[in-house]
Amino acid sequence: MPRESAVIGHPDAPNPGAGPTPGAPHGSALPDALGGVFRLLDANLNRLSEGLRTVEDYARFVLDDDALMAEAKAARHEAAAWRARLDILADSRPHSGKTGRLGLMAYRDTPADRGRRCKTPSESRRAEPLDVALAAIARSEQALRVIGEFVKLWIRGNVPGEDQKNGRMPIRESETKENGNIPPNIPPNIPPEIARDIAQGIAREAEQTRYRLYEWSPRIRRARQPGGE
Repeated sequence: MPRESAVIGHPDAPNPGAGPTPGAPHGSALPDALGGVFRLLDANLNRLSEGLRTVEDYARFVLDDDALMAEAKAARHEAAAWRARLDILADSRPHSGKTGRLGLMAYRDTPADRGRRCKTPSESRRAEPLDVALAAIARSEQALRVIGEFVKLWIRGNVPGEDQKNGRMPIRESETKENGNIPPNIPPNIPPEIARDIAQGIAREAEQTRYRLYEWSPRIRRARQPGGE
C-alpha cells in the first residue's frame, strides 16, 4: 500500500518546486508515482531480457536444445518490442531539461535505486548450471507478471498524474516558452485510445509469454534426466 504522501495533490506530497522527485527524469518534477511506474517497467524489462538470455544460452550451450533456444530468443525479441512501445508512452510525457527521445531510460536512476544492493543468500548458492537456468526462468516469470499488471494502468485509465478527461498530463508553466508553446524537446501527447491499445497488446502478450514459460522448468528438468528429451 503506497504512503498517502505519494498521492498526487496530497498536502504532504513532494513539492515540485523543491527540485526533481525520485523516479522523475533529471531536471524534471514529474510526480513520483508516474516516474516510479516508468522506472519499474524499465527495470523489469531489463530483468526479463537478462533472464531470457540466460535460458537461451543454457539451452544453446548446455542442453544443445535448438527448440528451447529459439523460444527463448523469440521471447527476448518480443520483450524488446514491448520496450519500444513503452518508450512511446514515456516520451509522450513532459521531459524538462531533456533533449531527444530517451523513452524509459529517461527515468532510470541506478544510484538512487534502494534495491540495488539488496541481495538474498540464495543468489550466491547456485549449486549447478540447472539451478541458474531455473532461477532465470522464475525471474522472467515474475518480471512478466509485474509488466503485465502495471501496463493495465493505461487500460483502466488510472495513470498517475494524467488528466483523466483527455488522457494527457498537464504541462507545468515552467516547461512552456514565453509565448506559451510546449518546448520542442517534449514530444506530442499520445491520445488515450492509442495508449490503451499499446497497453492492451503488451498485457496480452506478456500473459501469453508467461504461460509458455511455465512449461520451461519441467522441460529442462526432464532434459537432465537419463533418457530425457
